[in-house]
Amino acid sequence: MDIQLQELIDKIKKDGVANAEQAAAQIIAEAEKKANSILEEAQKKSDDMIKNAKTEISLWRSCFEQ
Repeated sequence: MDIQLQELIDKIKKDGVANAEQAAAQIIAEAEKKANSILEEAQKKSDDMIKNAKTEISLWRSCFEQ
């Protein structure tokens, strides 16, 4: 009886660890996806700011060159 009980406990522990590892992997995947999304958005904003700055520089130059 004791052996069966220990086997049951071991199985429950094993299943619990497997479920926790699966949940952890899913959380990590979602975090990586969100991080990539944030980086992409930041890069887009940065590109837009650079583009706008270059446009402003061109406008200012044209004002002073005349």
